[in-house]
Amino acid sequence: MFRIFYLLMAFLSLPGMTVLYAQNSEEKVELIQAGSLQGSEGSEAYVKLKDHVVFKQGDMFLYCDSAFQYANTNYIEAFGRVRLIQGDTLSLVCNKLEYNGNTKQAKAIGNVILIDKQTILKTNELNYDRQNKIISYFSGANITDKDNILKSKIGVYNTG
Repeated sequence: MFRIFYLLMAFLSLPGMTVLYAQNSEEKVELIQAGSLQGSEGSEAYVKLKDHVVFKQGDMFLYCDSAFQYANTNYIEAFGRVRLIQGDTLSLVCNKLEYNGNTKQAKAIGNVILIDKQTILKTNELNYDRQNKIISYFSGANITDKDNILKSKIGVYNTG
């Protein structure tokens, strides 16, 4: 009798667990601050944000001069003095950043500088997978720390 009860309880709790998992995997990017905003309507609705724009997702903060936020798809395009700060160890600076809040994938473009603890990576473009803590670049990079200098054409860097 108790087995049937436990099996029934386990079966009934599965849909609730699925909902909790889905909420965690698609955490919304939250707008914290913007000097001004202007919206659009339609299937590709977005908000254009200007002046000291700040977003947050988990322990990641994204700062920029201006941005487009597509709330329906949890997607951000950030422009001008873009800074992505992840926790207390990773900082990324670039001219433009495209960020998918659902997959936690970022593409940094233009004068990219990544500082991870004591390591500095400089390149023109990189992809950052926040979920798996992996950075990849395909347009050359210089990586320096206190003891080494590495120049490479392509590479993968683990931030974890």
